[in-house]
Amino acid sequence: MQFSSKKKTLSIKKLFIILIALFLISTLPSFSLFFTSQEEYELGKEAAKEYEQKYGLCESPSLKRQLNSVSKELTKVAPNTKEVNYIFKVSCDEEPNAVSFPGGFIYITSGLYKIPDFDDNQLACILGHEMMHIIKRHSMKRLERDLGVNIIIQLALGKKENIKKLTSLSKDLLILKYSREQELEADRGGMLLAYKAGYNPAGLIIFFQTLMKLEKSNSPHASYIIANHPHLETRIEKAKEVLAEIQKDSLH
Repeated sequence: MQFSSKKKTLSIKKLFIILIALFLISTLPSFSLFFTSQEEYELGKEAAKEYEQKYGLCESPSLKRQLNSVSKELTKVAPNTKEVNYIFKVSCDEEPNAVSFPGGFIYITSGLYKIPDFDDNQLACILGHEMMHIIKRHSMKRLERDLGVNIIIQLALGKKENIKKLTSLSKDLLILKYSREQELEADRGGMLLAYKAGYNPAGLIIFFQTLMKLEKSNSPHASYIIANHPHLETRIEKAKEVLAEIQKDSLH
Protein backbone atom coordinates (compact mmCIF):
# COMPACT_ATOMS: atom_id res chain seq x y z
CA MET A 1 0.00 0.00 0.00
CA GLN A 2 2.84 2.38 0.77
CA PHE A 3 4.48 1.68 -2.61
CA SER A 4 1.17 2.24 -4.40
CA SER A 5 0.69 5.56 -2.61
CA LYS A 6 4.15 6.78 -3.67
CA LYS A 7 3.50 5.72 -7.24
CA LYS A 8 0.20 7.58 -7.24
CA THR A 9 1.87 10.72 -5.85
CA LEU A 10 4.54 10.52 -8.55
CA SER A 11 1.88 10.23 -11.27
CA ILE A 12 0.09 13.30 -9.93
CA LYS A 13 3.37 15.24 -9.97
CA LYS A 14 4.00 14.22 -13.58
CA LEU A 15 0.51 15.32 -14.57
CA PHE A 16 1.01 18.63 -12.80
CA ILE A 17 4.31 19.19 -14.67
CA ILE A 18 2.59 18.47 -17.99
CA LEU A 19 -0.25 20.91 -17.28
CA ILE A 20 2.11 23.69 -16.15
CA ALA A 21 4.35 23.24 -19.19
CA LEU A 22 1.44 23.33 -21.61
CA PHE A 23 0.12 26.47 -19.92
CA LEU A 24 3.48 28.22 -20.35
CA ILE A 25 3.75 27.19 -24.00
CA SER A 26 0.28 28.45 -24.87
CA THR A 27 0.23 31.71 -22.91
CA LEU A 28 3.73 33.21 -22.82
CA PRO A 29 4.89 34.48 -26.24
CA SER A 30 8.60 34.50 -25.38
CA PHE A 31 8.62 31.28 -23.37
CA SER A 32 10.48 28.37 -24.98
CA LEU A 33 10.45 25.03 -23.23
CA PHE A 34 12.44 23.06 -25.79
CA PHE A 35 14.61 25.38 -27.90
CA THR A 36 17.44 27.76 -27.10
CA SER A 37 17.82 30.95 -29.17
CA GLN A 38 20.64 29.32 -31.14
CA GLU A 39 18.56 26.20 -31.82
CA GLU A 40 15.68 28.39 -32.96
CA TYR A 41 18.02 30.20 -35.33
CA GLU A 42 19.42 26.95 -36.75
CA LEU A 43 15.90 25.64 -37.21
CA GLY A 44 14.90 28.75 -39.17
CA LYS A 45 18.14 28.67 -41.17
CA GLU A 46 17.47 25.12 -42.29
CA ALA A 47 13.87 25.93 -43.23
CA ALA A 48 15.07 29.00 -45.17
CA LYS A 49 17.62 26.87 -47.01
CA GLU A 50 14.93 24.42 -48.10
CA TYR A 51 12.67 27.30 -49.18
CA GLU A 52 15.44 28.77 -51.34
CA GLN A 53 16.14 25.39 -52.89
CA LYS A 54 12.49 25.09 -53.84
CA TYR A 55 11.89 28.58 -55.28
CA GLY A 56 15.29 30.09 -55.94
CA LEU A 57 16.23 33.75 -55.41
CA CYS A 58 15.30 36.66 -57.63
CA GLU A 59 18.33 38.76 -58.53
CA SER A 60 16.45 41.76 -59.96
CA PRO A 61 18.45 44.85 -58.89
CA SER A 62 15.35 47.07 -58.74
CA LEU A 63 13.35 44.65 -56.55
CA LYS A 64 16.30 44.07 -54.24
CA ARG A 65 16.92 47.82 -54.01
CA GLN A 66 13.29 48.50 -53.03
CA LEU A 67 13.32 45.67 -50.49
CA ASN A 68 16.59 46.81 -48.93
CA SER A 69 15.42 50.43 -48.69
CA VAL A 70 12.15 49.61 -46.91
CA SER A 71 13.52 46.84 -44.70
CA LYS A 72 16.33 49.11 -43.51
CA GLU A 73 13.81 51.62 -42.13
CA LEU A 74 11.77 48.89 -40.45
CA THR A 75 14.74 47.33 -38.68
CA LYS A 76 15.55 50.74 -37.20
CA VAL A 77 12.27 50.66 -35.23
CA ALA A 78 11.93 46.90 -34.63
CA PRO A 79 12.02 46.05 -30.91
CA ASN A 80 14.25 42.96 -31.11
CA THR A 81 17.14 43.82 -33.43
CA LYS A 82 19.65 43.00 -30.67
CA GLU A 83 18.36 39.44 -30.51
CA VAL A 84 17.49 38.93 -34.17
CA ASN A 85 19.57 39.68 -37.26
CA TYR A 86 16.95 40.08 -39.97
CA ILE A 87 17.75 38.83 -43.46
CA PHE A 88 15.46 39.97 -46.29
CA LYS A 89 15.42 38.34 -49.74
CA VAL A 90 13.25 38.13 -52.86
CA SER A 91 12.24 34.62 -53.95
CA CYS A 92 11.30 33.60 -57.48
CA ASP A 93 7.86 32.38 -56.41
CA GLU A 94 5.31 33.86 -58.84
CA GLU A 95 2.47 33.77 -56.32
CA PRO A 96 1.83 36.97 -54.31
CA ASN A 97 3.06 36.18 -50.83
CA ALA A 98 5.66 36.71 -48.12
CA VAL A 99 7.05 34.15 -45.69
CA SER A 100 9.22 34.22 -42.59
CA PHE A 101 11.15 31.69 -40.57
CA PRO A 102 12.43 31.75 -36.98
CA GLY A 103 15.73 33.52 -36.51
CA GLY A 104 14.97 36.48 -38.81
CA PHE A 105 14.67 35.00 -42.32
CA ILE A 106 12.08 36.87 -44.41
CA TYR A 107 11.21 36.40 -48.08
CA ILE A 108 9.09 38.52 -50.39
CA THR A 109 7.98 36.72 -53.54
CA SER A 110 8.56 38.19 -56.99
CA GLY A 111 4.85 37.67 -57.60
CA LEU A 112 4.05 40.17 -54.87
CA TYR A 113 5.67 42.97 -56.86
CA LYS A 114 3.29 42.23 -59.75
CA ILE A 115 0.26 43.18 -57.66
CA PRO A 116 -1.43 46.26 -59.26
CA ASP A 117 -0.14 49.57 -57.82
CA PHE A 118 2.11 47.82 -55.31
CA ASP A 119 4.16 50.43 -53.46
CA ASP A 120 6.52 50.97 -50.52
CA ASN A 121 3.66 51.49 -48.04
CA GLN A 122 2.22 48.08 -48.83
CA LEU A 123 5.66 46.48 -48.76
CA ALA A 124 6.42 48.05 -45.37
CA CYS A 125 3.22 46.69 -43.86
CA ILE A 126 3.84 43.22 -45.29
CA LEU A 127 7.43 43.15 -44.07
CA GLY A 128 6.27 44.41 -40.68
CA HIS A 129 3.69 41.64 -40.62
CA GLU A 130 6.36 38.98 -41.21
CA MET A 131 8.66 40.58 -38.63
CA MET A 132 5.86 40.35 -36.07
CA HIS A 133 5.51 36.62 -36.75
CA ILE A 134 9.17 36.33 -35.75
CA ILE A 135 8.95 38.74 -32.81
CA LYS A 136 5.93 36.91 -31.39
CA ARG A 137 7.50 33.52 -32.18
CA HIS A 138 4.35 32.36 -33.97
CA SER A 139 6.03 29.52 -35.86
CA MET A 140 7.85 28.32 -32.78
CA LYS A 141 4.75 28.54 -30.63
CA ARG A 142 2.83 26.37 -33.07
CA LEU A 143 5.74 23.97 -33.29
CA GLU A 144 6.11 23.71 -29.54
CA ARG A 145 2.38 23.37 -29.06
CA ASP A 146 2.14 20.59 -31.64
CA LEU A 147 5.17 18.70 -30.36
CA GLY A 148 4.75 19.79 -26.77
CA VAL A 149 2.30 17.20 -25.53
CA ASN A 150 4.38 14.31 -26.82
CA ILE A 151 7.71 15.71 -25.66
CA ILE A 152 6.46 16.67 -22.20
CA ILE A 153 4.94 13.24 -21.69
CA GLN A 154 8.22 11.62 -22.73
CA LEU A 155 10.08 13.86 -20.27
CA ALA A 156 7.64 13.11 -17.50
CA LEU A 157 7.97 9.38 -18.14
CA GLY A 158 11.75 9.62 -18.34
CA LYS A 159 11.89 8.47 -21.97
CA LYS A 160 14.37 11.05 -23.22
CA GLU A 161 15.55 8.85 -26.08
CA ASN A 162 12.30 9.62 -27.98
CA ILE A 163 12.65 13.40 -27.83
CA LYS A 164 15.25 13.71 -30.59
CA LYS A 165 13.02 11.71 -32.93
CA LEU A 166 10.05 13.96 -32.18
CA THR A 167 11.92 17.23 -32.66
CA SER A 168 13.29 16.03 -36.01
CA LEU A 169 9.78 16.65 -37.38
CA SER A 170 10.11 20.39 -36.78
CA LYS A 171 11.11 21.32 -40.33
CA ASP A 172 7.91 19.79 -41.68
CA LEU A 173 5.81 21.50 -39.03
CA LEU A 174 7.16 24.94 -40.01
CA ILE A 175 4.90 24.90 -43.06
CA LEU A 176 1.78 24.77 -40.92
CA LYS A 177 -0.46 27.79 -41.41
CA TYR A 178 -0.76 30.46 -38.76
CA SER A 179 -3.93 30.69 -36.75
CA ARG A 180 -6.42 33.47 -37.39
CA GLU A 181 -5.44 35.11 -34.11
CA GLN A 182 -1.76 35.05 -35.03
CA GLU A 183 -2.45 36.62 -38.42
CA LEU A 184 -4.47 39.41 -36.84
CA GLU A 185 -1.75 40.03 -34.25
CA ALA A 186 0.86 40.22 -37.02
CA ASP A 187 -1.37 42.55 -39.06
CA ARG A 188 -1.69 44.94 -36.16
CA GLY A 189 1.98 44.86 -35.23
CA GLY A 190 3.03 45.18 -38.84
CA MET A 191 0.95 48.30 -39.33
CA LEU A 192 2.42 49.86 -36.19
CA LEU A 193 5.98 49.05 -37.29
CA ALA A 194 5.33 50.53 -40.73
CA TYR A 195 3.91 53.69 -39.16
CA LYS A 196 6.89 54.06 -36.81
CA ALA A 197 9.21 53.65 -39.79
CA GLY A 198 7.49 56.52 -41.61
CA TYR A 199 5.18 54.60 -43.94
CA ASN A 200 1.41 54.79 -44.35
CA PRO A 201 -0.16 51.90 -42.37
CA ALA A 202 -3.19 52.06 -44.68
CA GLY A 203 -0.96 50.18 -47.11
CA LEU A 204 -2.04 46.89 -45.55
CA ILE A 205 -5.72 47.69 -46.12
CA ILE A 206 -5.04 48.62 -49.75
CA PHE A 207 -3.09 45.40 -50.22
CA PHE A 208 -5.90 43.25 -48.78
CA GLN A 209 -8.49 45.06 -50.91
CA THR A 210 -6.39 44.34 -54.01
CA LEU A 211 -6.18 40.66 -53.04
CA MET A 212 -9.96 40.56 -52.67
CA LYS A 213 -10.39 41.99 -56.17
CA LEU A 214 -8.02 39.39 -57.58
CA GLU A 215 -9.78 36.67 -55.60
CA LYS A 216 -13.13 37.56 -57.19
CA SER A 217 -11.68 37.95 -60.70
CA ASN A 218 -10.42 35.40 -63.17
CA SER A 219 -6.88 35.97 -61.97
CA PRO A 220 -4.65 32.88 -62.16
CA HIS A 221 -3.72 33.67 -58.56
CA ALA A 222 -7.31 33.52 -57.27
CA SER A 223 -7.20 29.98 -55.88
CA TYR A 224 -3.82 30.64 -54.26
CA ILE A 225 -5.09 33.80 -52.59
CA ILE A 226 -8.14 32.01 -51.21
CA ALA A 227 -5.96 29.24 -49.77
CA ASN A 228 -3.11 31.37 -48.42
CA HIS A 229 -4.78 34.66 -47.44
CA PRO A 230 -7.92 33.63 -45.52
CA HIS A 231 -10.35 35.86 -43.63
CA LEU A 232 -9.60 38.91 -45.81
CA GLU A 233 -12.86 40.69 -44.96
CA THR A 234 -12.24 40.27 -41.23
CA ARG A 235 -8.62 41.33 -41.57
CA ILE A 236 -9.61 44.47 -43.50
CA GLU A 237 -12.15 45.34 -40.81
CA LYS A 238 -9.59 44.86 -38.01
CA ALA A 239 -6.92 46.77 -39.95
CA LYS A 240 -9.28 49.72 -40.31
CA GLU A 241 -9.72 49.70 -36.52
CA VAL A 242 -5.94 49.77 -36.05
CA LEU A 243 -5.63 52.61 -38.57
CA ALA A 244 -8.27 54.60 -36.68
CA GLU A 245 -6.32 54.10 -33.43
CA ILE A 246 -3.09 55.27 -35.08
CA GLN A 247 -4.78 58.34 -36.55
CA LYS A 248 -6.36 59.17 -33.19
CA ASP A 249 -3.05 58.86 -31.34
CA SER A 250 -1.27 61.01 -33.92
CA LEU A 251 -3.57 63.90 -33.05
CA HIS A 252 -2.37 64.00 -29.44
